[in-house]
Amino acid sequence: MLKITTKTQDLTLKLPNKKYGREVFEVIENNREIFNQWFFWTEFTREIEDSENFQVSQLEEFGKGNVIVFNIFYQERLVGMIDVHAIDQLNKRGEVGYWLDKDYTGRGIMSTALKTIEEYVFTETELNKLLIKHDIENKNSKHVITANNYRLVGELKEEIFHNKQFHDCLIYEKTKNEWKRKAKRGV
Repeated sequence: MLKITTKTQDLTLKLPNKKYGREVFEVIENNREIFNQWFFWTEFTREIEDSENFQVSQLEEFGKGNVIVFNIFYQERLVGMIDVHAIDQLNKRGEVGYWLDKDYTGRGIMSTALKTIEEYVFTETELNKLLIKHDIENKNSKHVITANNYRLVGELKEEIFHNKQFHDCLIYEKTKNEWKRKAKRGV
């Protein structure tokens, strides 16, 4: 099984596995009120089995090259997930998504996970660009994105329909060449 160890000993990214379903479900339950603000999928995650099935399906999609997805472990505890989805092989780009347990925010965990997935994508795949969209009201997500030197591309009006209303999003990007330049400088 693919496991990526980050530059910090406390953080590890692991491929989805059915055995993580219970832990994923528990994190979602612990964060349901917050996650409901930003993610449509919480309404489809009502039982442990839902999380187990999601882990299985994401591993299958990873195997097909349709998604790059990892569970985030901090000090051996599952605390979130990060992925690259909507992969466009023709244009060599994908969109990053992530979530993190509220009890672990503000520790640099998601920034480290994002840097790690960037390194994986830009060295192990043929993707040339990563995009990240976030609800314009999601300040925590914006902080992660800007702290990791993604370039603002623009605002997408009424981009996401969630909780019975449309939400505007900001979209950011980083190319492989931008990543390489920053990696050389140690940024």
